[in-house]
Amino acid sequence: MVIGCSVFMDTVTGTSISRARVEKRMKKIVFFDVDGTLLTVGSSVVPESTVRAIEELQRNDIGVVLCTGRHPLELKQLDLLKYPFDGFVLLNGQLVLDSGMDVISARTIEGLDKEELISLFERHEAPMILVEKDRLFMNYHDKYVVQVQNDIASPVYEIDEHHGAPVFMSTIFVGRGEEKNFTNLVCSRWHDHAMDIFLPDGGKVYGIKKFMERERLGTESIIAFGDGDNDIEMLKFAGLGVAMGNAPDNVKAEADYVTDRVECDGIWKALKHFEII
Repeated sequence: MVIGCSVFMDTVTGTSISRARVEKRMKKIVFFDVDGTLLTVGSSVVPESTVRAIEELQRNDIGVVLCTGRHPLELKQLDLLKYPFDGFVLLNGQLVLDSGMDVISARTIEGLDKEELISLFERHEAPMILVEKDRLFMNYHDKYVVQVQNDIASPVYEIDEHHGAPVFMSTIFVGRGEEKNFTNLVCSRWHDHAMDIFLPDGGKVYGIKKFMERERLGTESIIAFGDGDNDIEMLKFAGLGVAMGNAPDNVKAEADYVTDRVECDGIWKALKHFEII
C-alpha cells in the first residue's frame, strides 16, 4: 500500500526525483541478475513477458530486487530505474539500496587491500575499472574492453587516475587462465574476459542477507534468477535458485531448476511453472 510520496536527491545524478514509498509486508523476494537474465547479451531491453512477470509478482506481494555487479549509474544508462523495483543489491553485494535508492548497506575496500588493488591498477598489467560512489573509470583500454562493454550494452569508461576516494570494487579484463591473485580480495568471473574484484566475505549473497535482514525473511523466502559464474553462490543460497537457459553448464548444475533463455520468456515460464504468478 502506498502511504506517501517523498522527494529525494539522487546522489548519482544530482537531480531531485519523486518516488512513491511503498510500505508492505512481502511474502517472498525474487532477486534478479541483470545481464543475461533480465537483459539479453548486448541489449538494454527487458522482454515484455518479464515486465509482466514483475507486475504479477508485486501484485502478489512478492518483492522484486535487482542483484547485480552493476553501479547505479549503469542502471540509469540502461533505463532500468523506470521499473518499480523493491530494492537493489549492487556492486556484487557491496552496495544495498531500498526502493527509494536509500542506503541499507555499503562496504568499501580499505587498508592494505585497497593499496594492493590500486597498485595493480597503476601498474597497467591489465585493463581495470575502479568503482567509486559517483563514478567508474579505467587505467587503459584494449580490444577486450571494447568487446566486453559491447556485450553488456555499456560504454567504455574514461581513463583517469585514482585520487583517494573510497572504492567499492573493481573490474579486471583478463581471460580465463590469466586471473590475478590477491592477499584477501576475491575475483568473480562474469564474462570470458572480465572478472569483478571485491571483499572476501562479499558477493551477492552478502548483499542479499543484508536486504533479507531488513525484511525479516528467511532463506526459504528467496527466489533467485541468474546466468553467470558470479551467480552460482546466489543460486545455491536461495530457497529456489533458477538458472537461465543461456547459462553455461557449470551454472545450470548448481541451480534447482533450469528455465528457458531470457529472450524466450525464461523468467515468465519459470515463475508460471512454480505457480508463483
